Amino acid sequence: MLKALIKKQLMELYGNYLQGKNGKRRSRKGVIGYAVLMIVLMLVLLGAFSAISIGLGLALIPSGNAWLFFSILGLMALVMGVFGDVFSTYSALYHAKDNDFMLSLPIPPSKLLFARMVAVYVTGLLYVTLVFLPAVIVYWVLAESLTLCKILFPVLLLFVIAFLVLALSCILGWVVALISARLKNKSYITVLLSVVLIALYYVVYFRINMLLQNIMQHLDAIAATMQSALYPFYQLGLAADGNPLAMLIFTAMVGVLFAIVYVVLSRSFIRIVTTNRSEKKRVYKATAAKAESVQKALYRKEAKRFTSSATYMLNCGLGLMITVVAAVAAVIKAGAVRDVVSELAQNLPMLAEILPSALTAFMFMMISMNTISTPSVSLEGKQLWILQSLPVEPRDVIAAKLRLHVIVNIVPAAVSAAVIGIVLQIGVIGILLTLAAVAAFTVFTGQLGLMLGLRKPHLTWTNETVPIKQNMNVLIVMFGGWVIAIAMGAGAYLLRNVLAGEILLAAITLVLAVLCLLMQRWLRGSGARIFAAL
Repeated sequence: MLKALIKKQLMELYGNYLQGKNGKRRSRKGVIGYAVLMIVLMLVLLGAFSAISIGLGLALIPSGNAWLFFSILGLMALVMGVFGDVFSTYSALYHAKDNDFMLSLPIPPSKLLFARMVAVYVTGLLYVTLVFLPAVIVYWVLAESLTLCKILFPVLLLFVIAFLVLALSCILGWVVALISARLKNKSYITVLLSVVLIALYYVVYFRINMLLQNIMQHLDAIAATMQSALYPFYQLGLAADGNPLAMLIFTAMVGVLFAIVYVVLSRSFIRIVTTNRSEKKRVYKATAAKAESVQKALYRKEAKRFTSSATYMLNCGLGLMITVVAAVAAVIKAGAVRDVVSELAQNLPMLAEILPSALTAFMFMMISMNTISTPSVSLEGKQLWILQSLPVEPRDVIAAKLRLHVIVNIVPAAVSAAVIGIVLQIGVIGILLTLAAVAAFTVFTGQLGLMLGLRKPHLTWTNETVPIKQNMNVLIVMFGGWVIAIAMGAGAYLLRNVLAGEILLAAITLVLAVLCLLMQRWLRGSGARIFAAL
């Protein structure tokens, strides 16, 4: 039974990579394309953490501080793993859509929990490997002498650290589940906490060089902290450097923590899954019903679906936060931004001409990250029949999904583009052309996402992270938008002596507008028929 449950969870977690519409296997080209894309993304991350490992390794390993090298990288692997797992642990463990069905079967809750934890463990292991594996390779290259323990222990620690990631992720998911059971609008709190974590992550990421310098300058203090306040990571470092006793101690500590977490979660699993304290009894009061148009009712439904899911908001609206932060930072640092632009203009006389195109390219990249419409069809899931059975036109349903995408994107994007344009002093015409291009591109990405969602829907999911995160359509819209943005920026630079920046922006806006008209015609015709037949 346990083997079947684990197989189900793994197929559910990664099955979308191999399965396409209606659960059918993707074509060989589709599978290969998806695999290549994933490999490229992992190689980029491996390259980034390899650079960090090389920098720390050259400074610490030859000087006899290999344990400190592994302690620091082990801590980074833990943070990366928990950060990657924390957004999906709650929904994977407690908020799965098949809870009612699985709990109705004669399956012990402890086994169901264990099977779901295996899926979380596999994801955490992937994140840990991206950080810790480069450290292991750097250590093997720089170490003066390698023993069997020094070769074997660092590899085994990959799996042990992943268990620590699993335990901490489950603790955070358990806390979120307990809080969520008592809150009505828990998605907003989850988004707020996630945004704070993301902000901390990027602060660390962009200041990594400064952090590395500080590490080099305060090695003694960091070593003392590892030996006292972060004692488990001190043992981790010694274990990775080939110390059998430290390997035993660290593994035992992780094993005990995981066992405690598993026992506690097993006993509270049913209570958390079935408890819904946020729902209160309501006494019926007769009130006058307010009539709404079909379009408004459908739009309200889409808006509630978006705001009720922290996973949906975070993964399909991250660009909104970055755009707003960029605008606020531009205002606060307006003087510094203008000084930098002035210095660059001295060496690049054409900078003033390509600034509007550069700003537009930046906005395109941010808008591409907001893939709200792309998973909207798939998110209907098994409840799709409800919309199809209502006396509404399929094109009205599609229009409501597109309307939400446009409204959520256009306001912050337009305001941010105008604010940054004023700070950069690109002129009224430049700002107006940028706003027009941003509006056209917002509609374009929304329609493109709906087209892909209709042609390649995934309606058999039990966890909403599948259509939202593990969805090829989302990646196509996001990276396709980035390609357009980069091509536009490069074109503005290469054609600066042939075509004025304003003319290029106007031409791009016109092309996007024509594409939007063609896609709108397809959505109202073929798209509506496809939706009705899903």
